[in-house]
Order: sequence, then C-alpha cells, then structure tokens
Amino acid sequence: MGSMLAVALVAATVVGALEHDKADPTHHLDGSAPSHFHHGNRLLRSGDAAGAEAAYHQAAALNPTDPAFYVNLCAVVARGNRFDEAEGSCRSALALAPSMGRAHMALAQVWLQQGAAKRKDAFKRLARGAALSPDDAEIRLSFGQSLLKHERIDECVGNFMSAVALRPNDSSVRDKLGYALSKGERLVEARLWLESAEVVAAPEKPSHNAMAKLIEVLHWLGDEEQAKRVARRAVEVHGLWRDPLQRPTTFYRPELLAKPRWYVDDGPAFRNAATHLSSPAMVEALRAEYFLVERKRPGGWRHQPERVQRPGVGRWKEWKVLDDRVKPCRRAIFPQTCKALDELASLVTLQWAEFSVVEPGAHIRRHTGPTNDRLTLHLCLADGRSSDVSRQGLDNSGQHHDSDVGGATLRIGNSSLEEYRNGTIIFLDDSFEHEVFHGGVRDRVVLLVQFAHPGFPSQPQRPTSWNRPLASDQNEL
Repeated sequence: MGSMLAVALVAATVVGALEHDKADPTHHLDGSAPSHFHHGNRLLRSGDAAGAEAAYHQAAALNPTDPAFYVNLCAVVARGNRFDEAEGSCRSALALAPSMGRAHMALAQVWLQQGAAKRKDAFKRLARGAALSPDDAEIRLSFGQSLLKHERIDECVGNFMSAVALRPNDSSVRDKLGYALSKGERLVEARLWLESAEVVAAPEKPSHNAMAKLIEVLHWLGDEEQAKRVARRAVEVHGLWRDPLQRPTTFYRPELLAKPRWYVDDGPAFRNAATHLSSPAMVEALRAEYFLVERKRPGGWRHQPERVQRPGVGRWKEWKVLDDRVKPCRRAIFPQTCKALDELASLVTLQWAEFSVVEPGAHIRRHTGPTNDRLTLHLCLADGRSSDVSRQGLDNSGQHHDSDVGGATLRIGNSSLEEYRNGTIIFLDDSFEHEVFHGGVRDRVVLLVQFAHPGFPSQPQRPTSWNRPLASDQNEL
C-alpha cells in the first residue's frame, strides 16, 4: 500500500494527488487510512489546508507505517510556517523509507521556506532526492522551480529538460522550460519550447502563462507580426482573454472592467488616493526617506525577479515596503512610507508596495502582469532627468543641473509614450502589455503600489506563490 500511495504525494504540488484521485473513483471515506489520505488530498486541492492536515493525521494514526502520509503532512504543516513540526513529519517518513525521493524533496522545501540559513543543505537534499528517484518528474520539477526562484537558471533548465524527457506529452512542463529559458535570455530556445507547449496541449487550451510568455519572447526577438498573430490566436481560437493586449499570466476575470490606464475621474478612491500621495509635502517626505535609506543601506535592494528588462543596459531594482502575505509594512526602515500607506489603506485594498528603481539606459521590455484583479499606481519621486531635484539630480560638485534632458517614459497597451514627472501619479492595469524606456541620466524612482481592482468587493484570495518571492528570498535590508 505504501508504494502505491507514494505516487499521490503532494510535497511540492498537488498534481500527483489529483492524478491518483482520478484513479480512485470511490471518493468516499470508508474509515481506512487510504480513504483519509485521498480525502486530505481533495481538501488540499480545494484550499482547506486545516482539513487536509486533520485527514493526514487520521491516516497516519490508522497506519503509522506508510511514509506517504507523513510526507503530505510535512508539506501541509510547512504551509503554516510550523517548520519544526513539518521537519519532524518529513523525518518520520525518511525513517520509514530512507530512499524515498519525495520525502527528501519535502524536507528540502521546508528548509527553503526558512530562508538563506538552510538553503545550501536544501539544494543538496533536492539533488539527493532526484538521484534516488531519477524517473520522478515531480522531483525534477520541484528542484527546477526552487533553482529558478533563486536565479540558478542553468541548473534549473537542466532539471526541466529532465522533466520533459520524463513527461514529453505534458505541455505544462514545456511551458516551465520555456519560461526558464527566457529568464536566461535563451530566447530562440524559449520560443521553440513555448510554441511546442501550445501544440502538445491540443486539443485542450494552452496555459495562459505559456501563451503570454511566448508573445513576450516574440516581441523581445523583434518578431512583432508573429507576436500579434499569436496574441490574436490566443483570443480568437483559444479564448484565453478578450483583448490581445491584456494577457494576465495566472488569474483572469473577464467580468472586470478592463482598460490600460485609469484616472482620478474614475472614482473617488482614485481621486482621494492621488490627492493624498501627490501633495508636495508627501512627495518630499517619501523622496527624502527613500534616498536616506538608499544612502545608508546601498545593498538593500534586489534585482526585479521577472527578468523582463533588456540585459546589459541598466538594471531594474526593488526596495520592498509592504507585502500583504507577510509582515504588513517595514516600519523600522520606511516609517514615513508605511504611515502614508496606512492612510491609503482606508481608500483602497492594498496588496503590495515597493520603491521601483530603473537605472539610466534601461529598457523594461513588453510584458504583462499575473492578474487583472488588481491595479497599480506609480508615484514618481525622481523622473531621472538631469534637472531632478532629488539627490540623484546633483552633479559631483553638489550643484543642480540647469539642463532638462529626457527622462523615463511608459507605454501601456497601444498608447503613446507617457513621461514620468516628479510628483505625478499614473494609474494603470499591468495585465495590459506595457514597457518602460529610460533615456535620462539619473535613476527613475517611483513608489509602486498595487491594490484590488474596484470591481472586487474585498481582497482577492489566491496562493502566495503567484506574485513575488517572500521577504526571505530577497536581499534583505
């Protein structure tokens, strides 16, 4: 029984569990350990982590010799950040089955969630799990995803290649490989694998992510006409989206009002938010706080993880301020900004805030965000022009420049380029295709805030993995 149930483990993904549940059509509780196990898998799939945990505990109580129960228990407990307890469950599985690759994989994932301290050991454990179970595509995928998250692109690609060899008819694996190749700037290869993901998916629809990334890669390769053809096909043939320019990669709600740019006239929340954030006193306070932190902690930023900027011509950097999945705001570092966000939270439902910094010469290439159930505002604190009054606008002598060369510009949808100007706010829906050019001489700095679409009555509920890595995954201040 243990070897049979091991197929259904969900240490890193519920895919295996779903496959096994399909092969188990009874779908009812008969009091046996396997029935509780499958019930736990179904609860986990539906988002009921607490119910799944209880079911796995019951399965393990009825049959304490099956390592599969402990592995799934380890995975679900780790989701609640109860790492010691999760590690104990993983080690119970390993005590029963030392050569069980997925048990090693689950333990590695527990360690990775705890930040940099155990990261080296976690990768060793993942490699061990892959070596013990060379024919297990899920382990290769888990290993690859973890490597991708930590920017180890070449190793990630190798693991995804192995997963494709094990699952040649799985379009989602090809999708992941194409995405990883694009992050490594291996764009021609990325195009081929993403195109093959669409072919292999037939007659089913390809994934939103695969098609969105394929269109981006085609743009980046300069094949504009093919990018447009694929975007139209995604809308007209596959029915993935309604607008070829609006291509959220993960969550799409067609009932929401869709337009690339939003304005203060679109409702009192927009007008009040703009009034609150763009007052001269507020802009100066936020600008001063950012540059003070930037001077004192010059290594406190991280590279923007999407890797959509053109390589070698200027970086795109992030200083995280707020993330609704973890601590509400980084008050010890950005007290004025957090205070401003507290007040903004009475107007809109906040999800994320950061200082987004683009260096001179940078080009953030055409791309789309993961969902259309949020909107984004950019409050420009430094537009990158040489006459910028921020610290970045001073020359080496400490004097302000008199000239006013061009700064950063934004294009969203099929609109014309729009200039960033100090103290101004731009509201946008980043699920529409957009790009940024920076032709100035100083960093462009905006306070970027994401908030729930006004068509949502409350905060959208979604997994924590879709948006950005958690705080422990970035270069902390």
